[in-house]
Amino acid sequence: MKVTRAIAVRNRENIVDKAGELFRAYGYGGVGVAEIMRAAGLSHGGFYANFDSKEDLIVEASSSAMKGNVDFWRKLRTEGARLQPRQMVERYLKEAYAEANAEGCVMAALGSEIARQGEKVRVPLTEQVKELVEVLAAMMPPGTEGDRRRQSLAAYAGMVGALVLARASTDVVFSQEIIQAVADTI
Repeated sequence: MKVTRAIAVRNRENIVDKAGELFRAYGYGGVGVAEIMRAAGLSHGGFYANFDSKEDLIVEASSSAMKGNVDFWRKLRTEGARLQPRQMVERYLKEAYAEANAEGCVMAALGSEIARQGEKVRVPLTEQVKELVEVLAAMMPPGTEGDRRRQSLAAYAGMVGALVLARASTDVVFSQEIIQAVADTI
């Protein structure tokens, strides 16, 4: 059976989505191409019709997931006419913590692994983090452009760090304390 262009595009998007979920859940090295293709409901051989290497898939899946993070903040900023920055941060942290790693923040799930990747992976993600920082800066209290940018950098770093620590903890009460402390200080 011949695969139409529309089906091929949908298959590729499905591979990227499943890879993004599996990478966030198990890490880049914790999941192989065969597992990703199985999760996407496709044959292992179909991978090479879409990607030259696993690294190419890592780039696309991570970038796609990070774009989802940026879109979340853009949407929250749009809704934010009713919310103070602290409330937006608290909402993000509580929603992101409640989500499984596979669905949550890319940097909280894979940040330490991304740091060990080559430039092919790190450069596009760096650009997306910069974009996210700009979105967050627009949500910060009035001040100079530099002040708002520094506040957004500190807020994002604090949120990612809070998620990493809260998810690593085996104590749910302590995890919630971490989330609340960061939300209260941003």
